Amino acid sequence: MSLPSIPNLIASFLAPMASSRPATPMEALLLISRLFPREIALHVVDAAEIWNSSKDSLTQTVAISQYNSHQPYVKLEIKNKNKLRRIIFRMNSHDQGVNAIVNPQNIVALWSTPTPDGEPGIAELIEAGLPRPELTFEFLRRLGWSSDNRRFVGTYEASWTWFEVGVMGKKTVENKLIQHNVHAKREPTYHEVVWEKDEPWLRDNVETGDVIALYPMARYPGWVNHVLSAEIEAFYEAF
Repeated sequence: MSLPSIPNLIASFLAPMASSRPATPMEALLLISRLFPREIALHVVDAAEIWNSSKDSLTQTVAISQYNSHQPYVKLEIKNKNKLRRIIFRMNSHDQGVNAIVNPQNIVALWSTPTPDGEPGIAELIEAGLPRPELTFEFLRRLGWSSDNRRFVGTYEASWTWFEVGVMGKKTVENKLIQHNVHAKREPTYHEVVWEKDEPWLRDNVETGDVIALYPMARYPGWVNHVLSAEIEAFYEAF
């Protein structure tokens, strides 16, 4: 088992200080340089993750359907790709909160998030009372709902609302899906997605000066991505 290097060992002691007190990178560098050569001090500041950062955040409730998706909610310029260390995406959102099935008795069950015992909760029962084409199997399938979806309620499976990251102005770069909403949950859920500097999509597609954007997405008429807030924060090596 290899022992940690001296700079990394020092950084492990500095990390709690950085989290409890918002020391600037310059303050940390000056402090450490009193005890160690500048080359070691620079390594320690980076290893302790005392970095510069920039971010874009928005708190505004929007409802995204398949008809108005592909619009950026927040966006952030990458200032220096060579010094980039980490990007964090933060999202607070939920879908339409229900899913539906039609059972053989011509009853539409709107299923919502699970009850405390783990069973999906019935939000509402509607008598299909034929002829009512809006409550047929075919119509519900067009909404993106089906009799198979009950088992997915409260999970991330078969969720047709999600978030993607893209590079604005680069049509040759495909967006990357980073997070689904919880299936049929009315209450918002906070998600945090962390990318380190060597994340493949980031490494291969993003350059200094590019603007990355977070896109709320939805597919099928029965699905809506309700976004309450989101944020992109980028961290950079300070020196």
